[in-house]
Amino acid sequence: MTTSDSAPGSNPKKLPRDPSVEHLRRQAKSLHKAHQRGLAPAIQRIAAVFQDKSIKLTDAQHVVAVEYGFPSWPKLTAHVRSVTGDAADWHRDLNDNLPKAANDGDLPRLKQLVAQGDYTQHDLDLALARCWGWGERDALALEMAEFLIASGADPNGEYGGNYGPILIAACEGCNIQAIRFLLEHGADPNADPDRSTKYANHNTPMRMLLGTYVRVGADRRRDAIDLLLERGATRPADVDDLAFAIFRDDADELRRLIDAEPRRIARRLNNFDYGNIKLEGATYLHQAVEYQAIRCVDELCARGY
Repeated sequence: MTTSDSAPGSNPKKLPRDPSVEHLRRQAKSLHKAHQRGLAPAIQRIAAVFQDKSIKLTDAQHVVAVEYGFPSWPKLTAHVRSVTGDAADWHRDLNDNLPKAANDGDLPRLKQLVAQGDYTQHDLDLALARCWGWGERDALALEMAEFLIASGADPNGEYGGNYGPILIAACEGCNIQAIRFLLEHGADPNADPDRSTKYANHNTPMRMLLGTYVRVGADRRRDAIDLLLERGATRPADVDDLAFAIFRDDADELRRLIDAEPRRIARRLNNFDYGNIKLEGATYLHQAVEYQAIRCVDELCARGY
């Protein structure tokens, strides 16, 4: 059996957000059965990859892989397992890999691994997320990130384990440099607000940024929020404008809102799933203290709150 000279993978189909190896196997099995029955769509799909019409199930699996842009079925399934597996597997694995090299700040090793070519798209994307480790790095992180982008890393790539896009990881750490880099290279500031992720209440970059357990100081958090807003991110529906002013430690906006409606100061936070100690039912002052919004704490205390 020979393969066609055409390039069916030049415009590949996009995998679903939560791909399943078992689902892909069923696709291949259905394709194989449809081809055996002589159905025209299946015959056309097979002909785009193989020149003769006598195929086995393994050949149908290869066709499915090519249609999704992978050179082989093992490469496709390895990619799916890496995306759907635990996002921290790279850290527990003692074997060398792209994410580990990026996390360690080892640019020469990163380049060596890319040159060897034995990696998946997810390896590239997760390595991009790990350029900054869990801290703010300087020129080294940017050099690694630029190299990975040039090598095909996707700024909208998945972190793995249904965590969500890698931008959410940068927001969890409130990493200004990482957030700015990813946004400048095309990361979606809103992601999919209807998606149910591993942390369903923090399923967008903004929701993760507001809900992260990391406490970095109000100024840095405000800068991160503003980076998202500048790129078109929206305020979550469960965060009112007064609470959002506190997240940004914007005492001037807080003052304006309270002056416009003084009774708001006595309201409680309802349907509010934020804070290391959940603030549902708490006061705005509780929120300001929890998030180290010192300017807003001063404003609220000055009003006798």
